[in-house]
Amino acid sequence: MNSPLTTIVLCLGIALVICFIFRFIFASKRDLWFARTASTVFNQRGFLGSYLALGYPKTWQGVLVTLSELSLIVLTCAAVLYLSSAQPS
Repeated sequence: MNSPLTTIVLCLGIALVICFIFRFIFASKRDLWFARTASTVFNQRGFLGSYLALGYPKTWQGVLVTLSELSLIVLTCAAVLYLSSAQPS
C-alpha cells in the first residue's frame, strides 16, 4: 500500500519541518553561530531557501546544532523507512 514515492515524500516533508523548527529555535543565534554566503548567479536562493538556511557553522555551538539537526533528520527518516517496511502489503 505504501509506495516508495510516498515514503520519499514523507521523509522530505519531515526533513523540511525539522529545518523550520531548528530555524525558529535558533533564530536569535543565527548570525553568531553561522556564516552565510551571498547569493550569486551560481547559487541562487529563493525567499524560502534564504530564510531556512542557517548557513555553515563557524563556532562549536553551530557545529553542535548542525550535527543534532542532521542526526534528527536521519533518525526520523530511518523510523519512517522501518515503519513503512514493517506494514503488511
